[in-house]
Amino acid sequence: MFFIDQLGIIMNNKQKFETFLESLKGNGQDTLIESVKKGFQVCMEGTSAVIKIIPEEEWPEGKSDPTQYDHARKEIQVRSDYNQTEDPYAWMVHERMHAKLDESGELDDNKTYPLNRIEQLAYVEQFKELINRGKSIEDVKKMMPLKFENYEDTMNKYWKMALKNN
Repeated sequence: MFFIDQLGIIMNNKQKFETFLESLKGNGQDTLIESVKKGFQVCMEGTSAVIKIIPEEEWPEGKSDPTQYDHARKEIQVRSDYNQTEDPYAWMVHERMHAKLDESGELDDNKTYPLNRIEQLAYVEQFKELINRGKSIEDVKKMMPLKFENYEDTMNKYWKMALKNN
């Protein structure tokens, strides 16, 4: 809960947070500080969605992804065992894109998951972030259970789109 409490403070006072980060520079941590600033910008700006931590025992059975966006509640839900501050596979970027698309009025094209336009945009944004972090498509395949028909082909297609648009 500490992170969520701090996140609320950060979201309400972005300038103080950026000033705080700047004050940390000069101690050999400049690269880390810039990375935190970029992650903050990518993950936290541009949406009013709330982040809610869900206990593992309440997480939807069979759902392997550690995050999800709840359209009805306008919230990003994070499984309690997932380290959203490190966000190793950029799931928070993915869910932020869902929230941004929802807030912008972007409509789903009613295709099945993961072939619909909303998922395409969310995955491409997530993959762009992973490319920036030095991840490969092979890293991505290890993080995602390929349980949907043509899932691997779809992820390869989205990865190529991210490379092209990065």
